[in-house]
Amino acid sequence: MNVQLLRINDDKTNRIVVSKNLYQTFRFNNQQSMYVRFGDKKENCSIKIDPTLKKDTILLPENMLSDINIPTMNPYECMFKKDDTLLIGPVIGIMGCRKRRNIPEKLRIYLKSRLKNYLDIKGLVFIFAEEDVDCVKKVINGFFYNSKRQNWEAGVFPLPGAVIVGKISMSPKMYRFFINEIGENVFYHKHLSKWYQWKVISTHSTLSKHLPYTEKLNSGEGLLEMINRFNLVYLKPNKSYQGRGIVTIEKKERHYMIKNTSGYSVTVEDGDDVLKYVKTEINEKYLIQEAVGFRHNDHLIDFRVYLQKNRNKEWESPGIMARIGKKGSIITNFKHRIDFVPSHNVFAKYYGLNNNRIQKLQTEMIMICKRIAELMEMSGNHLGDLAFDMSVDKKLTIWMLEFQGGYGSELREKNMPNRMYQQIMLTPLEYAKTLAGF
Repeated sequence: MNVQLLRINDDKTNRIVVSKNLYQTFRFNNQQSMYVRFGDKKENCSIKIDPTLKKDTILLPENMLSDINIPTMNPYECMFKKDDTLLIGPVIGIMGCRKRRNIPEKLRIYLKSRLKNYLDIKGLVFIFAEEDVDCVKKVINGFFYNSKRQNWEAGVFPLPGAVIVGKISMSPKMYRFFINEIGENVFYHKHLSKWYQWKVISTHSTLSKHLPYTEKLNSGEGLLEMINRFNLVYLKPNKSYQGRGIVTIEKKERHYMIKNTSGYSVTVEDGDDVLKYVKTEINEKYLIQEAVGFRHNDHLIDFRVYLQKNRNKEWESPGIMARIGKKGSIITNFKHRIDFVPSHNVFAKYYGLNNNRIQKLQTEMIMICKRIAELMEMSGNHLGDLAFDMSVDKKLTIWMLEFQGGYGSELREKNMPNRMYQQIMLTPLEYAKTLAGF
C-alpha cells in the first residue's frame, strides 16, 4: 500500500498515528502497539487512530526520527508483516565508492539516471561511501534522492534493507558487518578473480566446455608448454580489469611475437627470450589462457552479455552487444575498439548467419550465462548484476572469458539501444526493492 509519511513534532512518545482507513486495511486486530521498521531501524510504537487523517497518511514519532533522516517528501510503501511489524520503505543503499571524496557531482547526476522509474520503486534511495558507514551507531552519511526536487541531498540514514555495490568492491570487514545486520541483501560485494571463476566453472561437466584452457603462470616451463600447445596464448593479471596488463605471445615458424595492450610488439628468437621478457615485465599474479578469439581483417570481435536479476529474483538478459577492436589490437575494451553494436548486426555481417541461426546462438549464449550465474551463487556469491565477456569462434563455439559485476552503472555508449540501456540501469533497483521486502 502507498503511504505518505509525516513527522510528529509535538509528541515525544513512541506513538504512531494512522488513519482509520489504514488501520482497517491492515487489520491491526485492536492492537495497542506494534513494531515499526524503516530500513534496519525498528521501534516498538503505540498506535493511535486519527479519523481526520487522509487515508494514506502515517504520522511517525519524533523519537524515531531523532538520529536519522526520513525524507517525508518522498512516497513510500508499507505492509504489515506476520510478526506484528509495519514495514515502511523500501530503503535502498547504493555504495558508490569507498572514499567520500570520490562521490563527485557528476556521479550523483549520473546515478540519477537509475531513477527514471522512481515512482515504481518509491521509498528512500541513497548513495554512500564505505567510510561513511558508522558501524557503532548503525547509521550512514550519504546523499538521498529527493523525488520532489529530483536531486540528491545530504543526510544521515539507517542501515538499508538492501545494498547495491557498483563496480568497486566492498571490503570484507564491511561486508561481514552488513551481512550480520541486514542478512544476504548485499549483491556483488566483491570482484571474483579470473582464476576463481575458472576453478568453479571448470568443475561443471557441461559449462567447462565453454572455458578456454587456463593455468596459473607458475613456471617458465608451463608457459612454454602452453605456447607450444596452442600457438597463441594470453597472459592476464588474475585480478585486473578493463584489459590492464594483458599480453599475448604467439609462436611463429621461426620466432615468437609478444604484444601488449599499448600496441607495443617485439619479436624474440626463442623460448629463453620469451621467459626473459616475462620475468622482466610481469611482477604480479598472472594466468596463461588459450586464445579463442574471432578476427575479421585483423579486428578482434567479442561480445558482452548483460545479465541481471529482476524483481521476481529471476535472471534475465537486457541484451548482447558486440565489441569490434581496433586493427591489430589484442583486446576490445573502450579505448581499444572502433565500434560497439548490437550483436545481431555483427553475427549477420561478419559471421554470415541468418536471423534464425542468430536467435538460436544468442539464446544459447544467454542460457550459458544464466547457468554460470546460478553455479556461482550456489558457491556462496550473491551476484544480481553481471556482464559476461564472451567469444564465438569460426565454428560458432561459444567461449566464456570472464564476468564482472556492477554493470547497472555502466555509461551508455553509442549504438546501444535505449531500451537495453534503460533496462540495464533500472533493473538492479527493482531487484533491490524485492530484497528490501517489497
